[in-house]
Amino acid sequence: MTDPVVMATDLEKAYRINGTSIYALRGVNLGIAPGEFVAIVGPSGCGKSTLLNLLGGLTVPTKGRVMIDSSDLAHLSADRAADLRRRMLGFVFQSFNLSSVLTAQENVELPMLLAGMASKERVARAVALLSAVGLEDQLDYLPGEMSGGQKQRVAIARALANRPAVLLADEPTGNLDSTTAREVMEMLVRIHRENKSALVMVTHDPDDATRADRIVRLRDGRIES
Repeated sequence: MTDPVVMATDLEKAYRINGTSIYALRGVNLGIAPGEFVAIVGPSGCGKSTLLNLLGGLTVPTKGRVMIDSSDLAHLSADRAADLRRRMLGFVFQSFNLSSVLTAQENVELPMLLAGMASKERVARAVALLSAVGLEDQLDYLPGEMSGGQKQRVAIARALANRPAVLLADEPTGNLDSTTAREVMEMLVRIHRENKSALVMVTHDPDDATRADRIVRLRDGRIES
């Protein structure tokens, strides 16, 4: 049996509000296999985005642990954890999270720059990735000059920059119209299959969820099914 590429064990996340602990997650256990597509669904406020952020090491759990490629994030220094995220994970957010002062190509190059990739290789890969998502004619566009669908395509290309083993997508079609959302979703699934990367996606859309190999349903911070 293949070891999970991401593993959450007894995961809890609580926030202190006016002296009271409010739990976003309680006792979550979840493993993601290499190449697997997992959709995380559930009502608003059930902990979906919190779980995704914990799996990606963007948030520190109150209890439990997250293993990425057999490395316990809690036992890594901040620099080593950041390096692991750059190598292993790609993030796609609902709000795109692109730098407004960088062009599409520069946004895609940024993760590779931070990873120390040589300039020539970085440029070639950014152009290839943007071409793969249909933006070969918008390399020099700033995010403010692009539609929502185009910005999400740039975000997907950026997420793939360092050849991640896992793509983490938080409502990737949430800010798009229905036609563009369908196109972006089809692209995301195609890229996941072609690259054999695991895909973990938070979504409210039941049609998007049915594309997954497995659906994880959350309610009140716990895995319901």
